[in-house]
Amino acid sequence: MSLSGEGGGLIEDALFLQGEYTVEGWFLTEATASQGVFALVQSSGNHLFLARVDSDGRARFLHRPEGGNSGGYNLYSTERVDDGVWHHFAAVVSEDFLRWYIDGELVAEETGPIDLTSTGSAYTVDVEIGQQSATAAYFDGYIDELRVWNSVRTQAEISADLDREILSTSEHLLAYWPMDEGTGSSAADVAGGLTVSMAANSWGTDANPMLASLSPVDDETHVDVGTDLILTFDRDVSPGSGDLELYADGVQLATYAATDTEVTFSGATVTLDHGLQLAIATEHHVLVSPDFVSGSWTGFSSDTSWNFGTTDEPEVSALSPAAAATGLPWRFPLEITFNQDVTVGSGDLVLYDSDGAEVERVAVTGSGVVVDGPSLSFSFDTLVEGSYYVLADAGAV
Repeated sequence: MSLSGEGGGLIEDALFLQGEYTVEGWFLTEATASQGVFALVQSSGNHLFLARVDSDGRARFLHRPEGGNSGGYNLYSTERVDDGVWHHFAAVVSEDFLRWYIDGELVAEETGPIDLTSTGSAYTVDVEIGQQSATAAYFDGYIDELRVWNSVRTQAEISADLDREILSTSEHLLAYWPMDEGTGSSAADVAGGLTVSMAANSWGTDANPMLASLSPVDDETHVDVGTDLILTFDRDVSPGSGDLELYADGVQLATYAATDTEVTFSGATVTLDHGLQLAIATEHHVLVSPDFVSGSWTGFSSDTSWNFGTTDEPEVSALSPAAAATGLPWRFPLEITFNQDVTVGSGDLVLYDSDGAEVERVAVTGSGVVVDGPSLSFSFDTLVEGSYYVLADAGAV
């Protein structure tokens, strides 16, 4: 959502809060005035939490448990963030520490014990988006993906989710404003049902792409070794100038530029047809540079961001003749193609007629069975006119 610096959004007595919490979101601004990004306000009108960009360009995080117009804890970024680039912020409030993250990196910390007096018992707070108060410090720029959690988020958890959309039913998620309505003058909370009316807003195409899904999903196991890698975003994307790197057990397998022929951009989907046979029963991870797609996407710089494990069980990828084929000669070769190279195991290939009666049995170790990479070829001698099917013993390959 784009805000003009002339107004924000407020919903009173909205959020039920208690104890430790985490607030995070995205913003982009070039304005040099102090401006509020997100705030939680106590019934007294004083801030419990405030994330804002100060007039010196630094990102500020305020936690003020005792109320009043002064005091509390203030943490600041070391670098300016009013540079016209998308930045992610995350503020973590714990009894033991306060932590302030910008773009997934810890930039400031206050060690405990931290006074959580105001949040020690459950109560409701006002929510302010794009302003510091109803009449001051309106935000001039873009705001996106605001989230409030009733838990202490770790740096790994923050980094894993900061560049992707999340489920509204995620554990410990109190409120979630994706800010992706595209029309209208309100922002809906898809987790807690808190809709905030926004003043002086518009919807632009300048918002940063957010990752909607991955295939294989992160931490998936038993992935087929021939599986394409697919990234789906929340909007159409185009090739950037960056690279995608594929690793197996920490060893780099290949690097692909966004403009390589193996990479296809189609609307919001990016598909890598890597053309490799991935290592069997191996942990893989993927690194993606921020400029792999157009726009300010953060990419994957950690080997824990996108991981998957391949299966050690071969799967059939093709049959010849195809299933249910008709009009075949009485004697012909049969071929089973798998998704990976195979070797002969033990057991039989068994031919049955349409009544389920066994017709012929061929041992996979027999001279008439040929294995060549992912293909297993064989034939039967007793075929006559009729319908047949073939079963292979478990462990045949």
